[in-house]
Amino acid sequence: MWLFIASLLPATTAWLGADIFARTSAILYVINVLLFNLATAFLRRQVTLKNHINNMQNLNRQENVSFGVNLVTLIVT
Repeated sequence: MWLFIASLLPATTAWLGADIFARTSAILYVINVLLFNLATAFLRRQVTLKNHINNMQNLNRQENVSFGVNLVTLIVT
């Protein structure tokens, strides 16, 4: 899932770069970034659970801030 979402990033970035003022491409780009953010968080959580790593509070907070910023960007877009 993470690789599939990551493979879509260049396509949505190129589409957004072709017409920076197009609403559809901007919305799809932000949705792609949000999905990538969620997939990365899920993958990181699975890895830390399997390896019994408990000191990830700072990284989790940064992840939540990143998700919040991306969500606000989607709303503004």
